[in-house]
Amino acid sequence: MLAGRALLAEILTQAPHVKILATSRERLNLKAEWVIDIGGLAFPLDEATRPLQDYNAVQLFVETARRVQINFALTATNAATIGQICRLVEGMPLGIELAAAWVRTLTCDEIADELAHNLDLLTTTQPDVPERHQSMSAVFAHSWGLLPAAQQTLLGQLAVFRRGFRQEAAQMICAASLRTLAALVDKSLLQRDDQQGRFVLHELMRQFAAEKHATTINNGLLPVEERHCHYYLTWLATHTDALQGEEPNLAVAAILPEIDNIRQAWHWAAEHGEWAVLGRALPAWRSFYHLRGLYTEAGN
Repeated sequence: MLAGRALLAEILTQAPHVKILATSRERLNLKAEWVIDIGGLAFPLDEATRPLQDYNAVQLFVETARRVQINFALTATNAATIGQICRLVEGMPLGIELAAAWVRTLTCDEIADELAHNLDLLTTTQPDVPERHQSMSAVFAHSWGLLPAAQQTLLGQLAVFRRGFRQEAAQMICAASLRTLAALVDKSLLQRDDQQGRFVLHELMRQFAAEKHATTINNGLLPVEERHCHYYLTWLATHTDALQGEEPNLAVAAILPEIDNIRQAWHWAAEHGEWAVLGRALPAWRSFYHLRGLYTEAGN
């Protein structure tokens, strides 16, 4: 589409009443363009608000699974796990189809366990599937190969975040400019959550980018994981007084969107002996766990 956008612009100029409906991985960036983002299929969140069989993602999983195992059905035993699989691929149709094809070999529980840490599971050997759609890695590799080197580097570093990040965090940890983040959004590699003011990297894309980042040289800079650790634990420590004050719920509400980033930072600090930064963050973390009643997790 990008190679032909000059022709599209000329058509729209010469024939102003013509309407063109086009799909593209990347925004065409034409003046006349109206962008409609197309996300994945509807999938159940941690607490489903309607029966699982009503979600498009679950329907696609069951339909695809029946192609390889004719008696496959959504049951009370596997329903929760199928919902988990759909969440892990965030409703991505290709990811659902590739995952469901494994029901001939693996149980749904085993598929979910593999998906949590192994992107290579999402692969097919069917000869009638286009080569770049035979695996999720191939899909991401195609998109990765179209990126300039600087955007590849940034995307690899952004894989350090869990469940999204604020622009300020990306700037401080990855030296990411707003312009570069916007470029990755335009290329459908990042999503922008306007309600929460956060950027979100699809979990499967995050796994792929993390693998790419692991092969890069850090050029003398602190590892991005260390910068991530120091940023979030220092940020958490700034909420100590508020968490122990008269309106702690305001601080809890601010921390909740970053809970997975903080957990990641905490575990990294513990594994690498970052005792000073852990000590500064401990009072806030302890207060947060107490306010949220997370005693079991705190014990672990």
